[in-house]
Amino acid sequence: MVCRLFLVFLMGFLSIRADDSDDGPPVPAQVSTPRCKSLLDVVAVVDGSDSIGADEFGQLKSALESLVTDLNVKPDNTHLGIILFSANITHKIELSGDAANLISKIRSLEHPRDGTNTALAIEEMNGMVSRLRRPEAPIVGIVITDGISKDPISTAQQAVVSRDMGINMVAIGVGTKVDELELQSIASNGQVLTTAHFNQIGAILGNLVQVACPSE
Repeated sequence: MVCRLFLVFLMGFLSIRADDSDDGPPVPAQVSTPRCKSLLDVVAVVDGSDSIGADEFGQLKSALESLVTDLNVKPDNTHLGIILFSANITHKIELSGDAANLISKIRSLEHPRDGTNTALAIEEMNGMVSRLRRPEAPIVGIVITDGISKDPISTAQQAVVSRDMGINMVAIGVGTKVDELELQSIASNGQVLTTAHFNQIGAILGNLVQVACPSE
């Protein structure tokens, strides 16, 4: 059911897709997001490389904080985990249903500003899922990146491991330097979303929540 809903989301995504013109960043779509009411485990794998500006990193953090609320994170409902990476894994927030603790840790994230080792980050996500996933909960992995990874072949291989584990993978490319082929190698069933502007990430994640799980 989750896979089918994601495919519906992809078909409707053009309504909030960012304009790729050079006229400056668009105003983010105003999305009213009902809170999720579903047993779901979600891990966000977030690129913090040096090609991302300080303001853009702040927008990423704001989007992640909103995701905690939109997913209605609770011990008996949705759990969220976050992996922040650049050349290495710089911050890891374990899968949890403690919304207040997640928001506190998101706010304390520091911008690593180094390379883009996406393969290592997806491998770390796989380990987190192996240790902490709930057997009865569907699992979604969301990879957010603004560029080509250090080792695209290893990145694709780790994503295969993820999919074989039953993780429903979504790849979100931000900016003008994303590699569509690499994003496709990460995603399940063509679940690739791209936008030119970081201020659209919140809208993208909000719409993803709307179709990934029932609302209250």
